[in-house]
Amino acid sequence: MGPQVKQCRICNKLFYSFGANNCPDCTERMERDFEKVRDYIYENPNANVVEISQETGVSEKVILSYLKEGRLTIAENNGMLLCEKCNRSISTGRYCKECSRMLEYDLRGAYVPPEERKQDGAKGLGKMHTDYYRK
Repeated sequence: MGPQVKQCRICNKLFYSFGANNCPDCTERMERDFEKVRDYIYENPNANVVEISQETGVSEKVILSYLKEGRLTIAENNGMLLCEKCNRSISTGRYCKECSRMLEYDLRGAYVPPEERKQDGAKGLGKMHTDYYRK
């Protein structure tokens, strides 16, 4: 599959893409911003998001997205990044360790290997019968 013409999500410029959502110029600018933030955190490990934003010129929203993606880590208990499930203060990602473990446990319990799904004699995966919804 060849390149597709896409519109950059940031600057709206058209560009050829092999899967990226941002044009090369915006991608490069984002990488420079990430490096600025990463270097500032390395030199100031107890800085909070507001301070990092003021000193680097990178918006708080972008810094929080780096943290949620797990690309950066900040000091815990600063209250700037909270677990999406229990609202505890976390240093990176979207969930605290306890909630991550619980989610993993729940997902593992819900997973049924394909071999076991077919043992009940059904052809393929289950199907939903919707004839009675049609009028």
